[in-house]
Amino acid sequence: MRLVTLTRELAGSPDLARLVAGAREAGWDGAVIERSVPDAVSVAALGRVVELVGDARAVWAEDGRGARLPPPDPKGPVPGPGLSGLATLWAGWSAAALALQDPGLPGTGLVAVVGFAFRPDVAPTGAWAGFPAVLLRVPELAVVRTAGRCFRVAATLASPAAGEAGLRRRLQAADRLLAVAGELRPDVGRAASVRASATPAVRARWEGAVARAAAALRAGRAEKVVLTREVMAHSDRPVSLTRTLAALRAAHPGCHTFAVGGADGTLFVGSSPELLVERLGDRVRSQPLAGTVGRSASARDDRRLAAGLRRDPKEQAEHRAVVQDIVERLAPIATRVSVGARPEVLRLPAIQHLMTTVGAHLQGRPPPTLLEVAALLHPTPAVGGRPRGPALELLAQLETLERGWYTGGIGWADRRGDGELALALRCGLLWGDGARCYAGAGIMPDSVAAREWEETELKLQPMLRALAS
Repeated sequence: MRLVTLTRELAGSPDLARLVAGAREAGWDGAVIERSVPDAVSVAALGRVVELVGDARAVWAEDGRGARLPPPDPKGPVPGPGLSGLATLWAGWSAAALALQDPGLPGTGLVAVVGFAFRPDVAPTGAWAGFPAVLLRVPELAVVRTAGRCFRVAATLASPAAGEAGLRRRLQAADRLLAVAGELRPDVGRAASVRASATPAVRARWEGAVARAAAALRAGRAEKVVLTREVMAHSDRPVSLTRTLAALRAAHPGCHTFAVGGADGTLFVGSSPELLVERLGDRVRSQPLAGTVGRSASARDDRRLAAGLRRDPKEQAEHRAVVQDIVERLAPIATRVSVGARPEVLRLPAIQHLMTTVGAHLQGRPPPTLLEVAALLHPTPAVGGRPRGPALELLAQLETLERGWYTGGIGWADRRGDGELALALRCGLLWGDGARCYAGAGIMPDSVAAREWEETELKLQPMLRALAS
């Protein structure tokens, strides 16, 4: 069996979040990754035809009913676990696919949504049990905004001997998803009341972990480590996916707003400002964030905060560690790596970050794919620490919660090896009338625990406000 797709341009551009919510209400899987800025690629994925999933041992393919599929090339390489295994298996399925009427734009021809855990070689547990370590989903129907145009990409599984006319009829039947999903009525009514707070004991435990981490760093065990905390939020009514996504998108138009469902009915939703990697042909780009300060209602004070962020030795050192690590990991696969002259200040509604753009020209024919580059970069020091090995060992001792897909990756990939992956930040795991919201802070040898707590409080606000929209 192989994947066969048909791409056709749409006259208009539907609301992708509403499409996904409508698909879920109609009983289909639905996922979205969206950036509401010019020329950005956004994908709504309705239904599923093939999923590539993995655990600690391997990565394999399943059809829409969950039955395992043989590899498209039985003589091809055997995929292992993690992102490298996912890259190998996706390359095999992409090479065997037949893409009808592909205009050759990013995200057209054959497109999939991608997500993976902070530890992509270990299956999540606990609240994250509905999510695999890695996931690549080819939807029955994708609606793709790319290069200022909108397309629908329908996909099916077929044998190589299947007639093209029959394939086209099967592919066109996927349009029923557009019709059904488009019937979703706008979600109106009063805003939800959301409760989320941490007890003094919870704060004391987390600040104690920060103090122990900083002491370990001063003792030379690592250069930096990133600690995560979790907040339980409860609403007085079921959480609305459409309203949550609309609030995130409106507040963060340049960010990667996303939603993907777990096998247990939970939803992973958020809006991330941080680009792990974008790959278009032989060019890649990463935009790491590290170094944080709040915002002020006063323009003058806001500029003062930004200037202080640029000068702060702790924030500068934390940022340099992330950028240096990405440059070092790209160097072996690139002919040239470029770095911005100095960090920019990225301003978001409640927070400001130091951001640097790292670009590279990949070598090789063909050059490494999006997933292959991601396997080299993840986890960056922005979400794990530096050096990677010692930092992860320290995290295993200090951090007791299950991160799941928080600080993993979320995005899209196409058959040309192109795509975009954001780090899964400013997010929550939603169910019914509740959510687990996550935030983290980069700990350095001179970190002050109370200041790191306040940073996480700022990072939690976007998701909590969206839940109460």
